[in-house]
Amino acid sequence: MSNYVMVTGASSGIGKAAAETLADEGFTVIACALTEQEAAAMRTAEKNGIVPVVLDITKMESIDAAMATAAQTMGSGGKLHGIVNCAGVDINAPLHVLEHAEIMQMINVNYVGGIMLTRAALPLLQHASARIVFISSAMALLRTPMISIY
Repeated sequence: MSNYVMVTGASSGIGKAAAETLADEGFTVIACALTEQEAAAMRTAEKNGIVPVVLDITKMESIDAAMATAAQTMGSGGKLHGIVNCAGVDINAPLHVLEHAEIMQMINVNYVGGIMLTRAALPLLQHASARIVFISSAMALLRTPMISIY
């Protein structure tokens, strides 16, 4: 039986590196990408151990669909050994020019979405060896006007 891990933001950046590293270590990675085009690019790369799934972490129906795909991929008795929340966005602008929708998008992707996905994954994670990881950026520690909401 394979060891499964779900990684969000797996089409680029830290998420892609995490997904590829986990696959190289022998995990089957349910690699979440925002768009079908990003998922198709991962399929085209044909990386062993990567199972691309489309996921908009800000939409519950997308989270539910991704979890259903994960459960189907793992089969009966499959266990999710971990979830790595890497999905994130950054809008480089001072706070006073950001629109409400931009602020909410950043909060929903960077924080709320990961929590909601983790909550949805809990039935597949309820065993002693399961791990939940949230990845952030060192940018969160900087204090500059262009990343005030980050």
